[in-house]
Amino acid sequence: MLLVLKNEIDIAGAIAQTYLNYKRGDISFDAFVMDSLDVAKSSDLLIVESFREFLESLCDRPDEGSNSAVNGIMDFDSIWSNIEGDLDCDETEADMLWNAGQRYFSHTKRKLVI
Repeated sequence: MLLVLKNEIDIAGAIAQTYLNYKRGDISFDAFVMDSLDVAKSSDLLIVESFREFLESLCDRPDEGSNSAVNGIMDFDSIWSNIEGDLDCDETEADMLWNAGQRYFSHTKRKLVI
C-alpha cells in the first residue's frame, strides 16, 4: 500500500509542478490542463472529469492564490482519505503507513521548483 500512496503523492507533485510552471509563464494554461490530465490518468484516485473542473477553476486565480492552489493540488489528507478505506491492516500498521506517507509527501513538496 505504501507504493500506492507514494504513486498518488508523485502524481500530485507532478501536477503541482506543472501548475507552478504555468504560473511562472513557462507553459500556457491549456498546456497545464492537458499535461495535468495526462498525469492524472495514471491515478487510481482521481476522477478525471471532476479533476478537469478543478484545474479549470485555477485559471482565474490571482498570483497570490498560487500557494493555496498548490495546497489544493497537493493535499495529503485527501490522498490519505481516498486510500484509507482500502487498508487491510491494524491501527499500528496504518499509523506507520501514515507517517511514511507524510515524510514522503513533505520531501516531494520541498522539491517543487517555484
